[in-house]
Amino acid sequence: VRIGGMISTIKKIITKKGDPMAFISFEDLSGTIEVILFPETFRNYDTLLEADHPLLIKGKLTFETDNNNKIIASEIVPLDQAHEIATPDIHLKCSISKLGMEQVEKVKNIIKNNPGKSKIFLHVVIPGKSETIITLGDSYLASASGLFTTEIESTLGKNSVNLN
Repeated sequence: VRIGGMISTIKKIITKKGDPMAFISFEDLSGTIEVILFPETFRNYDTLLEADHPLLIKGKLTFETDNNNKIIASEIVPLDQAHEIATPDIHLKCSISKLGMEQVEKVKNIIKNNPGKSKIFLHVVIPGKSETIITLGDSYLASASGLFTTEIESTLGKNSVNLN
């Protein structure tokens, strides 16, 4: 599960083995949930654990019998860097009439300048006839950032980027 919100309280403890870990109250617009950071996760992300800083937490949701569900955190990033762990597939759509070698080279450079973990699918459309989907290889993974989207749309046209 992924959840965006802010830490309202932090309770840091030391385990029986002497390792630090934390229990945090994490709130979004719909409510509050407890998030558990076991020692390894705590060590990796303790510098981000400050109240009132927007974060994105990725983890496993545990269901308790008393409806006091919790999230066991595995990754944490500042919300403005959420595209680092939220890696949607990137779908680029372009009419065949607008896709020349110049555009292909520009798209290739934009991808190389925005490295990331998202797979890219190029939809080449022949209006009224067909659509061919080309899956780009693992050497063409990108970050689905706002900058990436802006640069692609300036090359391929408005609404040419779709994130799934």
